[in-house]
Amino acid sequence: MTLPVSGALSMSQVNTELGLSSSATIALGGSGARGLAGIASGAINMNALHGKSAITIGMSVAPYITAGNANTSGSVTASFTLNSNGTCSATAAPITDEANYPANWATSTTTGIGSSYWARVTVTSGSLTSGTTGSWVQLSSNTTWSKNTTGTGGATVLFTLEIASDSGGSNILVTKTGCHLQYIHNYQI
Repeated sequence: MTLPVSGALSMSQVNTELGLSSSATIALGGSGARGLAGIASGAINMNALHGKSAITIGMSVAPYITAGNANTSGSVTASFTLNSNGTCSATAAPITDEANYPANWATSTTTGIGSSYWARVTVTSGSLTSGTTGSWVQLSSNTTWSKNTTGTGGATVLFTLEIASDSGGSNILVTKTGCHLQYIHNYQI
């Protein structure tokens, strides 16, 4: 979950970052530590490991979810979720028109990884029906943003999604613009 950026480091911390037992045998010049430091060969020291993480935070695409309803009114939901284990999920119901979203926001995915990361959604057009906007939310539980209605018509919300490694957002790891949630009534397949 990212090694400290300064101060003393121990090999047990490096082991833990690599997903090993804290007491596992490891060498600074070994492939695990070198891979984490990004130094394939040559001189290496503990300072090369400051701020390094074995986990990659990223999103391959901006979420784009459109839900439809064949009737002129009724319930329609389009939602996007950052799950606490590093995966993503979406809902488009009752009819999925389009659901293009990344499978993961973290690699490797693991239970509880979200407790070390925060997300912020900033709406750029339209409005969300639910989900926190404009402030950082810890991803220690599944976090969902949605656009839905039980009425008529259609609506779209556009937003920017950011993921940071701190609650104040001073270390933003991902920014995705053009995120899209939409619902449409009288949708024809």
